[in-house]
Amino acid sequence: MEPLSPELHPAILEAFGRPLELLAAHGFRVRQSHFDARHFGNFAVDFTGRCPNFRVIRDRSEYRIEAEPELKPPLFVYRDPIELVGAILLWAGDVESANGEGAP
Repeated sequence: MEPLSPELHPAILEAFGRPLELLAAHGFRVRQSHFDARHFGNFAVDFTGRCPNFRVIRDRSEYRIEAEPELKPPLFVYRDPIELVGAILLWAGDVESANGEGAP
């Protein structure tokens, strides 16, 4: 498997490494990321891939997603990043279905 991204801060890899691997296995790639050590180790990771671009945000120990089109139903805050990945994959499948695309 190709490297996830040389720009990822080690703390992002430590906290979110397995979810990053799962998303990469489903065709998503990291576009950019931001880590803020001064604010509880919060981070944001922007993705591109099978559907419109989206961002995963960790605020303290909670994860959420920002995406267009708006998520319906909206994704709630998750404490378990693997659950968040499941919600992202469901959303991506819905977007692909709406656009008449198939999964890779």
